[in-house]
Amino acid sequence: MTLRTRSAARRADRSRLSGRRTMLTNLAFALVIVVAVLILAAAGAASYYGEHFSSVATVNGHTINRDDLRDRIDVVRWRLNELASRIRDEVNAGLLTKDAGDQAITQIDQQRGSATQLASQALKQLVDGELQSELASQMGVTVTDTQVDARLGEEATTKEFRHAWVIEIAPEVTAPATTPTDAQKKAARSAAGVALTRLRAGQKWEDVAKVSSTGNAGPDGDLGYVQPDVADLDPAFVTALFALKPGDFTEVIEGADGNYRVGRVTDIVQSSVDANYQRRITDAGVSLALYKGAVRADLLRDALKDRVIADATTKPGEERRVSDITLNVDTDPSTGTPITVDQVKVRHILYAPGGDASASPAPSTDPSWAEAKAKAEATYEVLKKDPSKFAEIAKRDSADTSSGVDGGDLPFLTQESVDPAFGAAVFAPGLKKDQLLPPVASQFGWHVIQFIERKEPASTRMTGIQLQLAQGADFATVAKDESDGPEASKGGDLGWIAHYQLSKTLEDAIFALAIGKVSEQVVDGTAIHLFKVTVIETRVPAGDQIAALKAGAFDNWYAAEKAKAKVDVDPAYSTLTTGS
Repeated sequence: MTLRTRSAARRADRSRLSGRRTMLTNLAFALVIVVAVLILAAAGAASYYGEHFSSVATVNGHTINRDDLRDRIDVVRWRLNELASRIRDEVNAGLLTKDAGDQAITQIDQQRGSATQLASQALKQLVDGELQSELASQMGVTVTDTQVDARLGEEATTKEFRHAWVIEIAPEVTAPATTPTDAQKKAARSAAGVALTRLRAGQKWEDVAKVSSTGNAGPDGDLGYVQPDVADLDPAFVTALFALKPGDFTEVIEGADGNYRVGRVTDIVQSSVDANYQRRITDAGVSLALYKGAVRADLLRDALKDRVIADATTKPGEERRVSDITLNVDTDPSTGTPITVDQVKVRHILYAPGGDASASPAPSTDPSWAEAKAKAEATYEVLKKDPSKFAEIAKRDSADTSSGVDGGDLPFLTQESVDPAFGAAVFAPGLKKDQLLPPVASQFGWHVIQFIERKEPASTRMTGIQLQLAQGADFATVAKDESDGPEASKGGDLGWIAHYQLSKTLEDAIFALAIGKVSEQVVDGTAIHLFKVTVIETRVPAGDQIAALKAGAFDNWYAAEKAKAKVDVDPAYSTLTTGS
């Protein structure tokens, strides 16, 4: 009995233990499933977050995420497609020539040609939009919903076209002057007035245009169809054109470029509004709210630009009277990189073995080499007696026909860009201007060479100018003698310089100078400058400064503000903002 009882108890214990183990196993399995589900959910959430909300860039701590970038790409693509569609419509309607239309479409295709190009434009717009929104808030500049809706209405409107014509007369300029005298201006205006009188007397437009016009619109002055916002015509002339009735003539209009114009209009295509414009945006899969956001950013930039230009042109501020010595930096025509070694200018006559420089050179043992050498030596002897015949002989004899037509003239050369033997000859030290060199053999044949000049790189030449100034040379005199700038004839006088009138690089250098001091070399683009400040005053911009500030103040101001901002772009997207 006792044994049976123990046996039953053990079986009951084992049964209970087995049940517990099964329950714990099931719970553990369920927990594993729950954990796996949570991990999958977390992974999915992380993946979704990364796909949509991960940062592409930050602007002063404000995040631009991947969804923002995708949405703006859609806007950029739609705008480019819409522009291309309108251009095709204008070509089909005869409002734009096929060549002009094809050229415009090619430019658009370059912008929308790849996902990378679209993304680059979109990201730049987003970065600029974020920063400009912040700057606008600081300056109290705002844009209303009404303004956004009005801009959408403008986008939906195709502006009026007018078939325009011009008779353009430019005043004569007597060398070495670069601007016309008052008498020359008066003569040009008078000639334009005579043309207008003949037109109003009933003479045919084409007859008057052929004998009167000196402009670039062709012999009959046909400008084609133009719109009020055309950028390449004088603004005053465009305003006059859009005040005309078909068949009428403008008065004589003096342009900002100093030329005098008479215009006419022969056809008017009225403006039209696309009532389905906004629906076409959404039909293309672009959210109207997001599109309006892009429009708002455009308007905000315009408003900022207006404010900056107004402040720059009307408010008094510190200005500096500045003189400048500019040296242009030569660049490699194939790479665009600055040339930092000496260059020479020469002209040559090439006698190629067999007479053909384009063919593969004959072996050095070929008799044609001796013949080429003999011709070169004979020409050298002729030119020693009469160097003035160089161009004539080059045109007649040179196997290098591309330079031969120009009398043998070659562009400035670096030593590494030419055949070693040719380079050794023309870069030999001590050569004098117009010196005739004995015949030189290169891989192309035998050359007769005349040395013209040797030029140091701009930075080296500028160092020499700095030394002259340090030794007491007069800045204005050196500017007249050495500067490549347009103000050289005025001793380098730039006049008054206000903030944002020049690029940030140039402005920083100028406004760091004390009166009478000369700057270090300032590199800006493909030019090197030395500046000297002669006067500092608080004043309001005037004269030519106004036009310069209207053209560049906003871009210069914004470049300075952007340089101060903290803009961080995710490394995966950094190439999209290169150069922006």
